[in-house]
Amino acid sequence: MRSYEGLMNEFGAALQFFDGFGENWPALSDCLRSLDEWLPASAYVLVVERAEEVLVDDPLDLEAFLRTLHFAGESWSEPVDGPAVHARPPTPFHALLNVSDAHPEGIDRFVRVAAGARTDIPLREGGTR
Repeated sequence: MRSYEGLMNEFGAALQFFDGFGENWPALSDCLRSLDEWLPASAYVLVVERAEEVLVDDPLDLEAFLRTLHFAGESWSEPVDGPAVHARPPTPFHALLNVSDAHPEGIDRFVRVAAGARTDIPLREGGTR
């Protein structure tokens, strides 16, 4: 997931996105906000291991990635009213970006980019953040 293309491929494969997934930010956002259509669950937790490597080859896309995760979480936090087939209660949605202990500078990278994106992302480092 070091590149934009790699990130889109990995998300598409890991979350079993449909054939024809657009592999762009709007398509990723749409798929993350409608996971219940093919992966029904009472909660969603996305775990990204070695997150310090995410988009290091395409660093300008990191802000878009964090915003996409943030807006997906906001969407899941709201109930959906309507026909029974589309209705759902608020559903927990969390993304855990796990930075390896050997690369603590990865945390600073996320903090810096998240601050610039004005996206409130809670961070935990050894239980202190």
